Amino acid sequence: MSFTSVIFLFVFFPVVLLLFLCIHKWKNIKAENALLILSSVVFYAWGGIRFLLLLFLSVVINYFLGRGLEGKHKKLCFRLALIYDLGILIFFKYINFIFANGMKLLGIPPVSVYTAGLPLGISYFTFQILSYMIDAYRGKVKIQKNFYSLLLYVFFFPKVIAGPIVKYADMEGDLEVRIAGTDEINRGLYRFMIGFCKKIFLANIMGEVADAVFGLEGVINTGFAWMGILCYSLQIFMDSSSYADMAIGIGDIFGFHLTENFDYPYISKSVKEFWRRWHISLSSWFRDYVYIPLGGSRKGTFKTYRNLLIVFFLTGLWHGASWNFIVWGMFYGIFLIAERIGLDDLLHRLPSVVSRIYTLMVVVVGWVFFRADNLTKAWIYLKSMFGMNFGDYQVLSIWRLVDFEHIFFFVLAVLASTPLFKTAGNRIEKYCGIVSKQIVWSILFFCAICFMMGSAFNPFIYFKF
Repeated sequence: MSFTSVIFLFVFFPVVLLLFLCIHKWKNIKAENALLILSSVVFYAWGGIRFLLLLFLSVVINYFLGRGLEGKHKKLCFRLALIYDLGILIFFKYINFIFANGMKLLGIPPVSVYTAGLPLGISYFTFQILSYMIDAYRGKVKIQKNFYSLLLYVFFFPKVIAGPIVKYADMEGDLEVRIAGTDEINRGLYRFMIGFCKKIFLANIMGEVADAVFGLEGVINTGFAWMGILCYSLQIFMDSSSYADMAIGIGDIFGFHLTENFDYPYISKSVKEFWRRWHISLSSWFRDYVYIPLGGSRKGTFKTYRNLLIVFFLTGLWHGASWNFIVWGMFYGIFLIAERIGLDDLLHRLPSVVSRIYTLMVVVVGWVFFRADNLTKAWIYLKSMFGMNFGDYQVLSIWRLVDFEHIFFFVLAVLASTPLFKTAGNRIEKYCGIVSKQIVWSILFFCAICFMMGSAFNPFIYFKF
C-alpha cells in the first residue's frame, strides 16, 4: 500500500487514525500498540501478503535469540541471529546475482535460482532487526521481553517498506510511553501534506522527463542527456525525501519520533557533507555497525581508506543486486578518499559556489550509474553528456518534454532542494500565524489529490530496495 494511493488516503489512514484517537483517550498503551500492529499487518499484506509470514518469522526468531542474549550462550545466539538475518537478505536479494556471476566466470549459461520476487522492505526491516540485536548484544539497549513491542518496532507501517531505517535505540522509549496530542497530530499532518505535494507535483513530473530520456535507445544528444539526468537527480531526491516526510509525519501523529532522513543534500560543499545529508538513516547505520567496528579512521591511513571502500561497496550493494549499484557506491568511496587525501582542503579554500558545483557534478554523474539499466548503457549515457557520442541521434520532440508545465515544476523542484521554501514558510508563520501556513499547505494538498486522481500511479523509487 502506498501513501499516495486512494485506498490509503480515503480508507486505511482515516479509519486507523479515528480508532487510534478513540483508544488514546483511554490512555491504554497496550491497546494502542495492538491497533498499530494490526494496522501495520494489513498495510504490509496489501502489497506483499505472500511474504508476511517471512517478516513475522524474522521477528519471532530474533525475539527468542534476543532473549538468549541474557544467558550463557550469548555469543551463539548473536551469531545465529546474524546468520539468519543476513542469510535471508542474501538469499532473497542477492542469490541470483551471485549465481549468475559465478556461472559466467565458469562459462556456464546463467540460471535463476530464485524467481518468487523480492519481499517488500526486506533491506529495511533486516537492518532494523540487526540494529536491535547488535545493540542488545553490546548492552546499549535493554533486551525486549515484550514480543508485541518488538513486533511493533519492526512492523510499524510508516517505515516498514521504505524507511527511514530507525535504530531500535531511537524508538525504544516510544514503544512504551508516547504523547499523541493535538500538537503532534497537527505537526504530523502538516509534514505529511508537504511530502505528499512534493511527490505528486515534483517527483512524479520530473520522473516523466527522466523516464522519457532514459527510455530512448541508442545515442542521444548532449542537451537531452543533461536534461534527463538533472530531472532524475531532482526526481530521486523529491521522491525519497517526500516518502520520509510522510513517514515521519505519520509517526508524529501516532506519537513516534522517526529518524530524519534528508537535509537538503544538494547544497553540500563536499561529497563528505553530501553523505551527512543524504539518506541519513542508512549512512548512520553503516557508520555505527560497519565503519566504526572496522576501526573507522583510528587505525592508520590505509585502513581508513579500506574501511571507506568497504562501507560504500556495501552501501551500493544494499540498493540492489547489480554492478551498477556497486560501481555507484565505489564511485563515492573513491571521491571520499580523494577528499581525505587533500581535495577537501582545496575545497575549503575555494569559493562556496565552486565547492557546491563540484559536489553537484559528482552527484549528478553518480546518478547515471544508479538510473541506467546496466553499465554499458551508463557509459553510453555519460559519453552523451560530455559530447563524446557520435552518430544518428534519437529524434524526440523537445516540445513534448520542454513545455511550460515541466519548466515550471523543474524550477520549483530546484528551489525545493534548498531551504528557501522552509524559510519562507517560517516567515509566513511569524508574520501571519501558523494557521496561514497550514491553510496554504491544505490548499496545495487538495490540489495535489485532484492532480493525483487524474494521473497514473507512480510508486516510490525506494520501494524496490
